[in-house]
Amino acid sequence: MDALQRLHSAGYRLVMLTGDNPTTANAIAKEAGIDEVIAGVLPDGKADAIKKLQSQGRQVAMVGDRHQRCPGAGPGGRGDCHGRRERCPPSKPPPLR
Repeated sequence: MDALQRLHSAGYRLVMLTGDNPTTANAIAKEAGIDEVIAGVLPDGKADAIKKLQSQGRQVAMVGDRHQRCPGAGPGGRGDCHGRRERCPPSKPPPLR
């Protein structure tokens, strides 16, 4: 069982937040088993998109790649940038259910 399947089994909803165009993002999400796609978001807009998800009552954990500036997930969330952890602001991980 891969990591995304384990998250699904644990009851998590997976959202892809990406700068890619919607067609590409949806194709990748479908193959990977991701529940929701928010496409066309530039790096500077990702923190705002995360805040919007949080304002809907969602707890957010974010994983970014080493080429992107990691906005983290803000209060009550968690950020993790592969290869560039030093650029992620410290935050408290969300409580596990």
